[in-house]
Amino acid sequence: MDMQVGEQRTVDIPCEKGYGEYQDKLANWYPKTMVEGGYGLSVDDVMFWTNPDDGRRMPVWVTEMTQDAVKLDFNHPFAGKTLTYWIELVDLK
Repeated sequence: MDMQVGEQRTVDIPCEKGYGEYQDKLANWYPKTMVEGGYGLSVDDVMFWTNPDDGRRMPVWVTEMTQDAVKLDFNHPFAGKTLTYWIELVDLK
């Protein structure tokens, strides 16, 4: 509200106002046999998980693996992180 046209700023958004705190309870181990394509996954892969309660599909991240299990993280990748944006007010209408 207090910026002038042409002004530039760096704005930090704490995790509480961005994607929230990282929640350990949202990262869990699953047998590869229970995960679609489980034996073809690699660490850092992103896959879609179908919520059995409502059928909604959501992205999950593979964070660790063993021979027969995979750890899936349902947190957003930016959870627990401060977001930093560079902004410039170029026009005001």
